[in-house]
Amino acid sequence: MVFVNRTILALLICLFFAGFAGCSNEAKAPDVRLIGFAPTKAYLGVEYYYNFGGDGGQNLLNYSLTNNPAWLSLENDNNLVREGVVLRGVPGVSGGNNGSGDLGLNDRIVLMATDGGDANTYSFDLEVVENQLSVSSVSVTEGQIEDADTENLDSEEAPVSCATPNLDVRQFRVGDEYVTAYPVLLRVALYRASVQTTQVRYQLSSNYRKDYDESGMLNWGYARPNKDFFIDYDDGSGDSVLYRDKLFPAPDDRFVPGVVTFPPGASVCFIRVYINEDIVGEASETFSVTLTEVIQGLASIGPERRADVKIRDNEPVAAFEKTDIAIQNEGTEAVYKVKLDKPPGKAFDHFDEAGNPVFVDNVIRVKIRPLDDNDDQDNLSTVEPSDYVVAPLLAGTRDAFVTFSGEQTEAEFAVSLPDDGDREPGVDEQLVLVLVNELGESGAVTDEDKALYLRINEWTKDQIIGSSFDHVKSIAVDRLGNVMLLGVERSATGQLGKILSYNRFGEPTREHLVATGTSVIPVDIAASFLLNREQDQNDETDDYIDSITAAFNVASDPEGSKHVIVTARYSKSNDFADYTFDWNYQFGSNGDDNAIGLVVRGNSIYYAGNTDGDWQGIVLPEQANRSNLENSGNGDVFIAQLMDRNDTRFLNWVTLQGSEQEDKAIDISLLGRVNVLGITNGQIGSKAFGGGDGFITQVGTQDGIPDETRQIGSADNDSFSFLLFNRGYWVGGASTQEISMAANENNTRQDDPEESGPIYESQRAQTLFLDNKLEKQKTVAWGLDGRSSFANGIKVDAKINILFGSTNGRIAESATNSGGKDAFILSYLVKETEESELKTLWARQFGTANDDEVISLNFHDGYKLFYLWHSEQAGYTLGVMDKNGKVFSSP
Repeated sequence: MVFVNRTILALLICLFFAGFAGCSNEAKAPDVRLIGFAPTKAYLGVEYYYNFGGDGGQNLLNYSLTNNPAWLSLENDNNLVREGVVLRGVPGVSGGNNGSGDLGLNDRIVLMATDGGDANTYSFDLEVVENQLSVSSVSVTEGQIEDADTENLDSEEAPVSCATPNLDVRQFRVGDEYVTAYPVLLRVALYRASVQTTQVRYQLSSNYRKDYDESGMLNWGYARPNKDFFIDYDDGSGDSVLYRDKLFPAPDDRFVPGVVTFPPGASVCFIRVYINEDIVGEASETFSVTLTEVIQGLASIGPERRADVKIRDNEPVAAFEKTDIAIQNEGTEAVYKVKLDKPPGKAFDHFDEAGNPVFVDNVIRVKIRPLDDNDDQDNLSTVEPSDYVVAPLLAGTRDAFVTFSGEQTEAEFAVSLPDDGDREPGVDEQLVLVLVNELGESGAVTDEDKALYLRINEWTKDQIIGSSFDHVKSIAVDRLGNVMLLGVERSATGQLGKILSYNRFGEPTREHLVATGTSVIPVDIAASFLLNREQDQNDETDDYIDSITAAFNVASDPEGSKHVIVTARYSKSNDFADYTFDWNYQFGSNGDDNAIGLVVRGNSIYYAGNTDGDWQGIVLPEQANRSNLENSGNGDVFIAQLMDRNDTRFLNWVTLQGSEQEDKAIDISLLGRVNVLGITNGQIGSKAFGGGDGFITQVGTQDGIPDETRQIGSADNDSFSFLLFNRGYWVGGASTQEISMAANENNTRQDDPEESGPIYESQRAQTLFLDNKLEKQKTVAWGLDGRSSFANGIKVDAKINILFGSTNGRIAESATNSGGKDAFILSYLVKETEESELKTLWARQFGTANDDEVISLNFHDGYKLFYLWHSEQAGYTLGVMDKNGKVFSSP
């Protein structure tokens, strides 16, 4: 609270008579004024100081202080520059050494300044509080000195600190032990520097229990007194005498263990503890430092009285060489590696006759524990103990182990998977392997968060598709690893469009006949699943409905020249049932219509394809947009949405895109909008490059209304194959020149088709990358020589894409050509390296003396790649590899 009184009688009289006689011309002295705002909080044992200014008045000012505590007094501070007064005092010390009796609130202390006539007062409340001590936690690495950032205490802004304790590493002998102890400092802070010496006791402690098993979980993470850290003060137990004598006193060391002493004016001091550098591999362990008693001074211990010291181990860290999902065929043995991040180094062994320590190569053992479905609480491991053998085995346990010594950083162990002949349905079995810390033993620290997940593959043979199938396309994989293909088979009356099914063992299970006609062309197949909310809660089967959606282009006219799109849906109510027929749906225009792909999202199916007909007669909902149903001529691209709702199927919208020249759809993807890649001999939406170009068109998912169309290509006749999204759009194509994209109308950048870029002897497979706005393009050519092209590309994860197709040259340095066109699969990182390049992770090229091509690929459950390979010599083959390019099926 602040109250200000002013004596202004003379001024009021002057104003009152001003209308009658006027006032004197003599200048009036300014009012008396106090300048400043005093702090409202003081700390016990800490000097309270504030310098008020004063001005105004006709005479020198006099000051007085009333209702003030005994410890607070006034001092004049008049000088040539200014006049003023100082409030000064030390709660608990000045005014009678009242100690903690000065704590509390002092109401309405009044400071007054007066010149004898005029006066100004300032009133304020002042609370005296404890000056609290606190200690800060610290995280240290074993084998390193921790100086609590003492080097920064020399700056002008830093608080005044005590002298830094001695930080020498101490090495000494205790019995047959050789100890190396590293000093660690913890900061102890006094909230405000006191005018007196302040001393506080501290105590080191741990939750470690001697009466528990040292390697047991109850002692996990707790540091051992006088083994992991040393108590260098007399704690009354007598246990620390041997170590205390070695650690203290150090030469020229003013630090007194057990007590922290703040000299007057210091607000930061230190506790020094010693950490033992052992050769035991262990998890991070903790002990505590607690401030226990103020034995001198007017300070008190605040709420931050306890701090933890976390010790990170400096032993080598052991981890599996690869911590991703690995695949191993049943009936095989495979070798895996454990690695250390640094060699084991040397370890103390004994003292020689002269008493000198002798060091030898350290030997580290790392335990490998397999988890089965009996002890894996997360249900990640699904194997029984009889399903695997891990070696070498640690006697009397089910754990395997590896050892390291000297400069060794790699060691191997083996996993055998006996072939049990089991053909039960379900997902591939999984064995989880973890590295185990051995408390109290010489060893490495294990990275327990990174396990090795070993999937047991039972699809070990390539599947040769029957020679009666003229055309096989597209792979779909359901949740259990069952694989479905689309195939077209010859018949006496024409062609049959079928779904070919294989179980997770690679065995053909069933064929579903979808369509018949004089001409049948496979479009695409997709697997999806939905939660089965109507399923009985007591039913033990999985709560999912698995579905397969397949589409064919089917012509029934004698010439096989007028196709419509036929879509069929099959489903099963649980994982262990068979797929059964749900529905089929047929649509098309008055011309020849051929879909090239589909995408299933919930109850919607999106199509892209080619048409030479008009679609004005198609039945659509009343609110549907019908402005883009007329063919522009010579063949257009159609895009459509089929709804599957309440057991009813209907086309929700259809839109046509095209120029006056021939246009064809190539691929379809879904990301916020429906994105379709196509090729054109004309111009669609933006500047043409010349020859045959590509284009990307985007339409709304709900209404099919066109959004944007952009042309891509070069001055050559370019070919295109796929469109996928992974941190941006990836377009697959091939050309003798560099493929690029034309700018849109609102963009000032305009690629010039006359600038052809690099020229190749024959068409080279290329990827064009575009950001989310179809800008910031970058083109990469793949392969070293010859003619190459992509069949398609897929996203593995946010970091990796996989490309596949054919080449009559070499796709990578390590590749050789088998003759004719070879099939290839390659994996690359989608993020550029520091050299602005896309890094190829691996590449596989294979084939026969004739032409070969990988035509389809599906990535299943984060670990397995199914690939469909066509050879003029061998026909269609379905094989299995992992995402690292290792093949697991053989002829």
